[in-house]
Amino acid sequence: MITFKEFKISDYITLKLVFGKTIIYVAGRRFWKCRFLLLQIPEGESELASLKSINSIDEAAEMLDASLEPLDGKVFMYSIPPETEFWGHCSNLQAWYENGYDTRLLHSNIAFPLLYELAEAGDPQALKVFKEEIAERYNTGIESVRKYLEHEYLKYLTTEEFLSNIDEEEFEALNKLRKLQPDVSRLGLQYKKGKITRLMLNGYKFKRVPSEIRRFTSLEHLEMTSNLLETLPEWIGELTSLKELQVYNNQLKSLPESFGALKSLQILKAFNNNLRQLPDSIGNLESLRMLNLHHNELISLPETVGNLVNLEELLLRGNKLSTLPNSIGRLDNLEVLVLDENELCKLPDSILDLENLRILGIDGNNVEKLPYSSGSYQNLRALNISNNPIYKMPDFVYGLPKLERLTIRGLGSIESRISLEKFKNKHIMILLSGQKMIEK
Repeated sequence: MITFKEFKISDYITLKLVFGKTIIYVAGRRFWKCRFLLLQIPEGESELASLKSINSIDEAAEMLDASLEPLDGKVFMYSIPPETEFWGHCSNLQAWYENGYDTRLLHSNIAFPLLYELAEAGDPQALKVFKEEIAERYNTGIESVRKYLEHEYLKYLTTEEFLSNIDEEEFEALNKLRKLQPDVSRLGLQYKKGKITRLMLNGYKFKRVPSEIRRFTSLEHLEMTSNLLETLPEWIGELTSLKELQVYNNQLKSLPESFGALKSLQILKAFNNNLRQLPDSIGNLESLRMLNLHHNELISLPETVGNLVNLEELLLRGNKLSTLPNSIGRLDNLEVLVLDENELCKLPDSILDLENLRILGIDGNNVEKLPYSSGSYQNLRALNISNNPIYKMPDFVYGLPKLERLTIRGLGSIESRISLEKFKNKHIMILLSGQKMIEK
């Protein structure tokens, strides 16, 4: 192997230019072939001003245009001579070394592997800052860096090291929570900028939501599945940053009126509980996109459910619903509506206003006919009308342009007369009783 150039940064880091490629050596052993990060720097005054907020190379790589980089393994021909590129890498790593291995100065996918190798090689500075950098960048880094560290490097931290950057007040509350359940796993905990953002307390047999959680004011994701909860506290409405709440497989009988204060909530999974009704305030959840209430004991829905204008999925299988509110037609963004195994005799005509509906399921009800008007159900892709007293295929179903999957199990008179040729969509699958299927 012919070495054209060599630059020694420390006793542990050397760079060599070999056949036009820059190679990093750690303690004399080949470590990495460098990749040059090419960024298109904006020229506009307002765009340049935005660069002042960049705190790391990782942020720069996300905020700036990297279109000069090679894509999909293709060789990109640019005019930077290998030697110039080599000295650029030398300068970057020299600055990184002189700044105490500050990982903000290199892209994370080189900074952390290199820091790990240096620590393994016995570099005293790397040994000193390796864990500190992991904890600090996890706490303050952008989301891509945090996910990278979570998958690759948090395993090198003890629990106490991992928790070291949490704010004092939340750390105190967390310690009280850990005393209640000593095996609360750090795998179910995330934090950012000192604030706990994710907490998973699944399967601990909690009968109540621990009051310590009330102090996690930046909490975005809370899971308390497979516990023994019968109710949620009124103070749950104080968690206004909450985006996802999972409380399925409990014994919940009701939700508090304060629930409507969760303005940021996007996902609620409360299936397999004993809910008989929902508070009117549920209509205040203006950010809600998915509501999963499968297998509860709901006998009705409040009219305010029609205020959930961003709702995309409404999942209500296995309840005791006999009617639906007319306001359901105001759910302009609804794409999935599952009503299987209820006690419905009819669907409200307002369902025809759900122009974005892609999936509709009413399996196991008492519905005799589907409401219809010209131009309705145009985006429907899957329809399940199994096990209802429907004796004739509605004519409009044949003309649905996007219908790909039709389930008609338990409808013997229809199954025997079904005709594939009548369907407007040339690619459709029809599911029949006895796991039979026909398609074209």
